[in-house]
Amino acid sequence: MPGGFSLPSWRPTLPPSAAWDAHRACWWLLLPEPPRPEGIGARLKQRLEEAGQRVILLTPGPRLAQLGERHWSLQPAEAADYDLLLRLLIPQGLAPDRVLHLWSLLPPRNSAEPEAAFEPAQEGGFQSLLFLLQALGRQEPRPLSLVVLTHRMQALGEETPCPERATVLGAVRAASHESPHVACRSVDVNLPAPGSWHEARLADWLLSECAETSSGEDVVYRGQQRHVRAFTPIELPEAAQSSSARVPGPLSPRERGVYLVLGGFGTLGASHAEALARLVRARLVLVSRSLMPERTHWEDWLANHDASDPLSRRIRQVRALEALGSEVRVISADVGDRDQLRTALEETLAHFGALHGVVFCVGAMNPSLSRSLADLTPEDVRVLFQSRVRGLYALEEVLRGRPLDFCLLASSLAAVHGRGASAAYAAAMNFVDAFALRQAQRSPVPWVSVDWDGWASDDADALPSTVAPLGSRPITAAEGAELFTGVLSLGGVARVAVTPRASSAAATPQPPPRPPEHGTPRTEPAASDPSAARKASRPALETAYVAPRDAVEESIAKVWESMLGITGVGIYDNFFELGGDWRTGMTVMTQVREKTGVRLPPVSLQEGPTVELLAQRLRAASEGLPDKSFDRPLVPSSAVKPSGEED
Repeated sequence: MPGGFSLPSWRPTLPPSAAWDAHRACWWLLLPEPPRPEGIGARLKQRLEEAGQRVILLTPGPRLAQLGERHWSLQPAEAADYDLLLRLLIPQGLAPDRVLHLWSLLPPRNSAEPEAAFEPAQEGGFQSLLFLLQALGRQEPRPLSLVVLTHRMQALGEETPCPERATVLGAVRAASHESPHVACRSVDVNLPAPGSWHEARLADWLLSECAETSSGEDVVYRGQQRHVRAFTPIELPEAAQSSSARVPGPLSPRERGVYLVLGGFGTLGASHAEALARLVRARLVLVSRSLMPERTHWEDWLANHDASDPLSRRIRQVRALEALGSEVRVISADVGDRDQLRTALEETLAHFGALHGVVFCVGAMNPSLSRSLADLTPEDVRVLFQSRVRGLYALEEVLRGRPLDFCLLASSLAAVHGRGASAAYAAAMNFVDAFALRQAQRSPVPWVSVDWDGWASDDADALPSTVAPLGSRPITAAEGAELFTGVLSLGGVARVAVTPRASSAAATPQPPPRPPEHGTPRTEPAASDPSAARKASRPALETAYVAPRDAVEESIAKVWESMLGITGVGIYDNFFELGGDWRTGMTVMTQVREKTGVRLPPVSLQEGPTVELLAQRLRAASEGLPDKSFDRPLVPSSAVKPSGEED
């Protein structure tokens, strides 16, 4: 069977050995409250000051204000405060070299009501990290080590995770991949008793973590043991090697069972619905935000609309499922609205008289999926969280106490590696994974999150994806059905990672380039893709090769050559025809910005996918002129869709 399945685990490792006091540096401590005589914040501050380090304390407050010689308060949810703070401190030589972000150490407020705790957790967690990283990104790049500290966000053994805090991992992933000069990692702890020797040892370990110059690891401290995230490949039972066979195991679908597929017309939802139809002639309820014509009008609709019309495609999809023996009902509902979701559940029960399982594959395709860390807005975050975060809270509520065979949640490997995904998308996927684990501990119903690799799409209307497949290629629709069948054969797992290849490294995140040590000359970031191997010649294109004519075009061409692993990029060559896509395009735009000092939105590469057009836009932006150099060209439709996205 094609595909690789891996289970997450925690691997014990040695504590870090970096000499955090070897060089004098400026340390920023973002503490959840002013340091008391005892506590981890006071311990860190004391150790740093004893070693002669410069320490800036930052605590939440109603406004940006200086509370002491090197103590400031600022509003966690006010982006302008971070910019103003940097403008005040940088001229004093107090730009951060190392940052310890501890605002997520306190338990979320209203912890008895997780949904009520979500927004407060974001203010001091994901949102504050986003604003801090964006403000730092608007300054001259310099080496920076950033550690994001959380308290019992992760779960080892029978511990309960905190999905509301897990979103910080989205910002950590984005910083690691989009900012080569930033070494960023997440460190989760179980805080020792204040004033204890355990706390003193933990403080030294945390300072060493912040002095490390590598990124990408999720670190957990429990007791005196350090752990890092790992994924272990597993083999499926032989009986589960075929999608045409009944699947043994606790999640086996029932013959003619009733299954609610939320996001049923998206790439994953459609594939999963087809697999259920083929396996057990399932009775399916496909839920989507889009309205469908009444069945009596389907023939007229098909006769009067092009084959590429979205509703026409959905009508054909329903008919194809019915041809496989399924009975299909379509319901329009916003999954993020609990009243609409409850109505959809009630309609399902009224029509079929039962419900045996739920498949959650929701999420709108929108431009925020491809926004870089620098360009992400609070509105982008709200949109990406709406169906995924609010949808899961609503789903748990409407299903509470109802016996089901399974509740399967579509997540993404972007939660693990973050490569090419926006910070908000990776944050939402980490929330999904942690939510499934928490539910699996609290409910007799098996809740399982599936970290899917990127899926291929032949949908001409699909947006180009920024979520890179971790394997050598994306998952195709045909093998996706087999992989879904494989997932249903598993039992007793709350999370599984799935790629289109069976490799021991299938779900192991690749570390980004190491930033330079503090005080050493900054070098250009190493390419994170094929450029590591020997470069190939420029592919045969209809466009004739024309060499770059000036320094701007030469700079862009070199970035493309590095990222695409080829030589001889000409000024009229189309980035996508050269083999590029949005999984490398976001990194390309980041490197172009660093080389030229001009900030362009990531969509510029889609709008002007040649060296010449991108250079024209760079010149216009640098001179403050309106850009009228080109109309928007079409991007090839062979795109990779992010996991779990609905059309």
